[in-house]
Amino acid sequence: MTLPHDTIATRDLMDKIYGAQRHFYDATRKYYLLGRDRLIRDLEPPSGGKVLEIGCGTGRNLVAAARTYPDTQFYGVDISTAMLKTARRTITGAGLEHRIVVAQADAADFSGSDLFGTATYDRVFFSFSLSMIPAWETSIANAMNHLVPFLAPPPMTVCSFPFRCR
Repeated sequence: MTLPHDTIATRDLMDKIYGAQRHFYDATRKYYLLGRDRLIRDLEPPSGGKVLEIGCGTGRNLVAAARTYPDTQFYGVDISTAMLKTARRTITGAGLEHRIVVAQADAADFSGSDLFGTATYDRVFFSFSLSMIPAWETSIANAMNHLVPFLAPPPMTVCSFPFRCR
């Protein structure tokens, strides 16, 4: 598979930024990425549901969510090869590889069907990743296209600066 030039450039930039940071990212971010745990508590996916995190980074949120909702399947996408290495290690270390699947993808241009065999999700969330996505508007539209229609409570949550989750 050949990736578009802008996707390759973004992947390379994210790998440059997070290549070393990924090893201590979660330990340092817990003091100022406020709202992540509340976001997970408020997800409330339906029993047997499917949840997608866009910009899953180290996998920290996916593992916390999978522990909170033991009858839910979780999926994550990230463009960074380096972050996905850490995510896979985190997921395997937690013994949750049977319930969490991650894949490399551009948030603005991916297909859940192609990556995971799942076209729609009961919940989709961004947790402080949107500010790092160049095509953030397109990424939100793509996320909306992956939602099961007509669900309540609102099935998409975005946590971003200045520390707001909506």
